[in-house]
Amino acid sequence: MARAFLFVLIVGFALGCWAQSVSLEQRKKDVEQLERDVVQANFDCNYDLFRRVEAEEFLFTDAKGNVITRADDLAGEKDCKKREATFELSDIHLNVYGDTAVFNAQLAIHRMKDGQPITTNSRFTDVLVWREGRWQLVAGHASRIGN
Repeated sequence: MARAFLFVLIVGFALGCWAQSVSLEQRKKDVEQLERDVVQANFDCNYDLFRRVEAEEFLFTDAKGNVITRADDLAGEKDCKKREATFELSDIHLNVYGDTAVFNAQLAIHRMKDGQPITTNSRFTDVLVWREGRWQLVAGHASRIGN
């Protein structure tokens, strides 16, 4: 009887660990997709996405050191102009600590200006928390790279 209990305990523990690792991988996929959606929303002026994703306490620090609140960011909707561009995320570093995720990546934005292709490079870090069944951005920072 004790052996059977021990076997069930070991198998249960192994399955629990497997389920947690699958869950962690899915969380990472969800965060990365959300980050891609946020970049695209900036081109498309999709402020519905920003209203869903940005937490009430959201703060963003831009490359010049300006701090932008959620209210500041959402106020930009009236002046937003859609842009044609493509982007690549590279050198992605993503860590999930329970209900908190830290996402860091390099972002290359490709667009046309005066008939010439240009690429703007930056690196950014976002901090997200899992609330009410979804990831929410609570903080972000971006810095330009070389241009």
